[in-house]
Formats: sequence, C-alpha cells, structure tokens
Amino acid sequence: VTNMIQIYQAIEKAKVPHTDRLVSVVTQENDNGKTRICKFAPIGRAYLPLNLEELLDALVCVCEALVVMHAIGIMHRDIRWANVFHAFSSNNKATTTTATTSGVSDQGKFSREWFLFDFEFAAIASQPASA
Repeated sequence: VTNMIQIYQAIEKAKVPHTDRLVSVVTQENDNGKTRICKFAPIGRAYLPLNLEELLDALVCVCEALVVMHAIGIMHRDIRWANVFHAFSSNNKATTTTATTSGVSDQGKFSREWFLFDFEFAAIASQPASA
C-alpha cells in the first residue's frame, strides 16, 4: 500500500488528468493486525464503451493521462478496460447513457470523462523520461 500511496501523491502533485484521487487512508486495528482502508474519488462505473463516441472519449482521456504520467516517470502497468471507468456527472452537461454490464442495466448521468484507476501495480520508471 505504501508504494500505491506514493504513486497517488506523485499523480496529485503533477495534476495528472483523468485519474482517480486518493482521498484518505485510514488504518484500523483488528485481530490480524492493522488494515489500511483507502478511499478514492471521483466515482463512476466501469464498463466497456457502448458506442464510438464513448470509445473515442475513453481513449482520449486515457492517452492524456498516460502522456503526463510517463513524462513524470510513472508507469501504470495494468491498463485494461477493468481499470477505466466512466465518471458520473456533477453538472448539467451530462449525457444520459444506459450502461449494461453483466446483464444489469442502469440509467444514469455520465460525463464525457473517463478515468484511469487502480495504481496498485504502478511503478516509478528506473530511468527518467527523456524530452
């Protein structure tokens, strides 16, 4: 968890776009020792893009995140659709989308922004990025 926290701190400092943020880390003691509970934001839903417009939005967002991440030497190392989510909208410019995942339909307001998340396996590159 320590590595992941360091990665999220670097992402926050560099203002990497289209990535989730580590909001808090709480340590709880239990019978097996200590457990860290991490809270992330924003929220959304992970699903495959439903049409060409969503696919292009998702690819642009992920690529913009990767450009900045790689420039500061962070490698995600686990990019796949399960680690990309479509953000719920917090404004009136949202589009209404029906997302179907595993046979479950959900009508919700989504933004056009997609986020790369799950930096559990991310790492700092051993060599600095060259300009």
